[in-house]
Amino acid sequence: MEGQIVKPDARGRVSLKKFVGDVAKYTLKVNEDGSLLLLPSKKAAHTVPTSEKWLYSNPKARLALEKGLMEAAHGQVVSLGSFAKYAV
Repeated sequence: MEGQIVKPDARGRVSLKKFVGDVAKYTLKVNEDGSLLLLPSKKAAHTVPTSEKWLYSNPKARLALEKGLMEAAHGQVVSLGSFAKYAV
């Protein structure tokens, strides 16, 4: 497909649907010359919040979390009471 000039709407948006169909997510790359490259993601990509990224970079912590979730799912829990006094 040749380049096509498009005009953003009043809110600065450009609709991509007529060019690419029903793609749910894209990876956006900005090249050195400022041009934009949108790469469609056909797979169901999971987005990890920045505040939780550390967990995916720390295998020990991730295993501990998965173990805790598995134990909780099987009812292997112990109540430590209320933590309300620690709330900010």
